[in-house]
Amino acid sequence: MTVRTYRSTDSGASALTLNNTAGNLIAVLDAVLKNGYSLGTVSSITRSGSTVTVTLSAAHGLADKGNMITISGCTQTEYNGEFAITVISTTAFTYAVSGTPATPATGLPAAAKAGSGWTKPYSGTNLAAYKQGTGSNGFYLYVDDTGTTAARGFGYETMSSISDTSGNAFPTAAQVAGGLYLSKSNGATNRAWIVVATEKDFYFWVDYTGTVTAANISFFGDFPSYVAGSDIYNTAFLAGTIAGFAAGNGAEGVGASGMNSYLTGNYVARSYTNTGTSIAIQKSNDAAFAPSNSTSGSNGETYPSPVTGGLLISPVYINEFSAFVRRGVMPGCLSPLHNKPLTHLDTFDGTGDYSGKTFLALTCYNSGQLFLEVSNTR
Repeated sequence: MTVRTYRSTDSGASALTLNNTAGNLIAVLDAVLKNGYSLGTVSSITRSGSTVTVTLSAAHGLADKGNMITISGCTQTEYNGEFAITVISTTAFTYAVSGTPATPATGLPAAAKAGSGWTKPYSGTNLAAYKQGTGSNGFYLYVDDTGTTAARGFGYETMSSISDTSGNAFPTAAQVAGGLYLSKSNGATNRAWIVVATEKDFYFWVDYTGTVTAANISFFGDFPSYVAGSDIYNTAFLAGTIAGFAAGNGAEGVGASGMNSYLTGNYVARSYTNTGTSIAIQKSNDAAFAPSNSTSGSNGETYPSPVTGGLLISPVYINEFSAFVRRGVMPGCLSPLHNKPLTHLDTFDGTGDYSGKTFLALTCYNSGQLFLEVSNTR
C-alpha cells in the first residue's frame, strides 16, 4: 500500500473548498481518492548525485513531511514516478533517483499528488459511490452530499447503481436512519481539511467549526484483523450520527469521547464470524489511568512520562460491542496516553516497534489528539 497525505493547504487543493455548500465534499473525495491534483508549474528539475531538486514557479504549500509526489513528463524516464519528498523551501523539494539521468530534466515535467487508487463507479447529482482499490475488500462508500453542513453516508458490500441499497449496508438504515454524517463546515467559511489515505482506507480530518479543538476525524476502510485465517468483512465506517457535536453521537468517529466505552457512529460490515449484517464497534486504547469514556489524548499521564521520559502511545483497538471481543486495530493510528502532548500538526519519527515511521498529530473533538502515520511504510 501507498500512504498519501492531502491537505487543503497544498497548492493544488486551493479550488477544493469545504463549506456549507452541497457537493463540495464529493469534489474533495474525487480528488484525493481518484483523480489527484497538480501542484502547479514546474520551473526546473535538476540532479546532483542521487538527489533530485524540483523547483516550482509558485509556492507549493506542502508540509515538511508525509508527501508522496508524482513526477511525469520528463524525457529522462528515471525522473518519472511517485516519490517520498523532502521539502527544502516554499517552492522546492527533493527526492532520491536511481541512475544518472542527464541534468536538467527535459520534456514537459509535471508535479502532482496522485489519487489513492479508488474508483467512482456510480454517481448522480451530488451523489457518489467510491470503491476501495487494490488489495482491499472492494467495498463501497456511498456519499449523499445534497446537504449543506454535512454529507451522509453508508458503507455497502456490493452496489450495482447509485440507487442500489441491497448490498448489506453498514450501518443499516435501522441502526442510523439516513446514514452517518461526514461534517464539512458549520457555516459559509471554508474549513481546513486533511486526508490520509491508502488504496484500502482513508481518514478525513476537518475543522468543522474553525476552532481545531472541535475538529472531526472520520474513517472508512479495511483494518488489520486479529481473526485467524480469513477475515473478509473487516471494513469499518466511523463518523457521526448528527452533523456537528453532541454527547455520545459518534462526533468525529475515530477519536471522539467514548474511547474504552461504547459509542454510536462506529460500525463494521459484519462480525468476526463473517456472518450476519452490520454491527456496532467500540474503540479502546491502553490507557490505565484515564476515565473509561476519555477522548483520545485528552488526559492521562504527565508528558513527558515521569517514568520513561518519553511519549507513551497505544494502538487504537476495534472491539465488537455485542460479543465483547477484540477484532483488530485502526490502521496507522495511535492514541497518545497523555493530555494532548504535542502541538496540532506536529510530526515525529517513531522508535522501537514504530522505527522508520512518521506520525502527524491531529487535535480533534473535545480537545483530544490522535497520531496518524504519514510515512509510506504500512
